[in-house]
Amino acid sequence: MWENYGTLRQQYKPEADELGECVKYNFVVKEKVEVNYNTFLMRLERTDGCKVVVPLGRHVRIFGNVDGQEMSRSYTPVPSSLFGKLKLYDLTVTDSVCLMIKRYQDGNVSRYLTDREAGDLVHATNPLGDFDLKRLEMRDTFLLLAAGTGITPMLSLLVFLLDRRIKKSQFVRLMFFNKTQRDIPFRNQLEDIEKLDDRLRVDHVLSEPDADWVGMSGHVSKEMIDNALQEHLRDTGYTIRHVFVFVCGPNPFVALALHELGELGVVAEEQVHAFRG
Repeated sequence: MWENYGTLRQQYKPEADELGECVKYNFVVKEKVEVNYNTFLMRLERTDGCKVVVPLGRHVRIFGNVDGQEMSRSYTPVPSSLFGKLKLYDLTVTDSVCLMIKRYQDGNVSRYLTDREAGDLVHATNPLGDFDLKRLEMRDTFLLLAAGTGITPMLSLLVFLLDRRIKKSQFVRLMFFNKTQRDIPFRNQLEDIEKLDDRLRVDHVLSEPDADWVGMSGHVSKEMIDNALQEHLRDTGYTIRHVFVFVCGPNPFVALALHELGELGVVAEEQVHAFRG
């Protein structure tokens, strides 16, 4: 649980072995908002009134009964301010767990969840995960590589990194990979944050770009990352060894990104955290 969001202190005690039996609680859907054609924001609260504070980089596991069989999937909560306008410098703790859910036709849990409406009950765990903030204590320049729903942990990270008062972040760059423009969630919110804080740069990269697209295109590669880092670090006195990298997305994306980072000389054990669902 957070003791202080502005410093690097964090206490967390998992309730169960994440590979074994998880402790499940009843949550009620308080709000559901459409983000785009296949993605929704959902705000959940514990039915027993207990507060749920999700430490940075942790996830919750959601359970659903699909055709008589219990299934589950992990989701990383996003800032509650996304229900309005994503805010920097606003780290108010709420009692809600806010999730971004992308509906997949072959995704049993995502279809189950996006079929829920306000007032419906779902079962979920309290926060799980192994992210350790201590790895960031001496770091102040960051690269975030996200693909699709891999943006979810990055949203809270952006708010934290740009607000951090001890070891203030100097440079934060997000490379956000999607198929087409209509697949980009929270595009306007990210642009608003970029305008508010010149330490942040957001690059959108499309694998199936529209005809009118003028931004970056393709898949994550050594050359793409290197070009971004060279621009990111130019005239700063920093080198690639100073950068800490976060990676999140589908497993093939994460594997490729880690390989390409290694080709650039990024030391995974010291410089990289990959979020895995």
